[in-house]
Amino acid sequence: MNPAVSVIIPAYNAGRYVEEAIRSVQAQDFEDYELVLVDDGSTDDTGAIFDRAAAGDRRVRVIRRPNGGHSEARNRGLDEARGRWIYFIDADDVMAPHALSTLVGEAERTGAQLVLARFRAFRTRLPRVKRGGWRTTLLDGAAAAMEGMYQRRIDNAPWGKLYERELWEGLRFRKGIIYEDLDLFYRVWARAGRVALMEEPLYFYRQHGGSTMHVFNRRRLDVLDVTDRMLAWARDEGPEMEAAAADRRMSAHFNILLLMYKHGVRDEATEERCLRVLREAAPLSLRNGRVRLKNRLGALAFMAGGKTAARFMTFNV
Repeated sequence: MNPAVSVIIPAYNAGRYVEEAIRSVQAQDFEDYELVLVDDGSTDDTGAIFDRAAAGDRRVRVIRRPNGGHSEARNRGLDEARGRWIYFIDADDVMAPHALSTLVGEAERTGAQLVLARFRAFRTRLPRVKRGGWRTTLLDGAAAAMEGMYQRRIDNAPWGKLYERELWEGLRFRKGIIYEDLDLFYRVWARAGRVALMEEPLYFYRQHGGSTMHVFNRRRLDVLDVTDRMLAWARDEGPEMEAAAADRRMSAHFNILLLMYKHGVRDEATEERCLRVLREAAPLSLRNGRVRLKNRLGALAFMAGGKTAARFMTFNV
C-alpha cells in the first residue's frame, strides 16, 4: 500500500546538516509517509548518512545518481515518489514535528490540492513558534500563482509545501538553471482547484553566512529568460495573470540591472535588454494597484530618471 506522503530530500555533499533534516522527518507525529533520499553524486559522507537512516527505518529509500544538479535530483525524487502528496525539504533545513499532520489535516479539511505554510529562518537555534491557532486563507490556483508573481505573502520555493502529486503530472524542474523554482512554481500552482494558505510556520530555513543575494554572477542572468517564459505563459491565461507576470519580469530585470551597475559589470546587450523591459513594464506596474510598494517606487524612480536614476539606486541592492 502506498504512503500518504512522499517526503523528498535531494542532497549533494550535505553531510554537515542532512542528518538533522532526516531526524526532523523521522520525528513527525504523522507516520504514513515515505522518505525519498536522493544522493546527487555526493563525495562526502552524505551517502553513508543516508544508508544509516535507511537501515533503521523501512520508510526510508535511498536513490543514488551521478551528480546533475538540484533540479535533476528533485526530478528523480518526483519520479520515484509513491505517495498521494509530495513534500520537499532541502538538505540543510528542518521541519516542525507536527508539519505533516497539520498540512495533511488542512488539505482534508479544506479540500485543497496545495497547502502553503509559512517558514521561519534560523542560523543555529530554531525559533520558538506557537502551535495552532493560526489563520488559513483559501484561494484558487490562479490567484495563488498571481500572489507568488507579485511577491506578496507567498514565496515560490518548492520546499515546505504539500502538493497533491497530480499537480506535477508532466511537469519537472528545468535542468541547468539556478532559478528552477521561479521557472516552474506558477505552472504547478495554477493547476490547483483550491489552495490553502496557512499562516502557521511549519518549516525552518537555515540561513548561511555570506549570502550571494546581492552579488552578481553571470548565472544569475538565467532569471531574465525565466521571467520572459513566465510572461509568455501568462499571456494565454488572461489579462490579470499577464499583469502579474509582467510585474515579476520587471522586478527581475530591474534587479539584474542594478546589480550590474553596483558591481561595474559592462555588458551592453544585457543592459539594453533590461532597459527595454523597464521602459515597457514600469508604467504598467505603476498603474497596477496590486504591485507591491517596492516595485512601484522602483518603477516611479525609473520613469522619472531612467538609466541615471537606476545607477543611483544601486545602494538598495
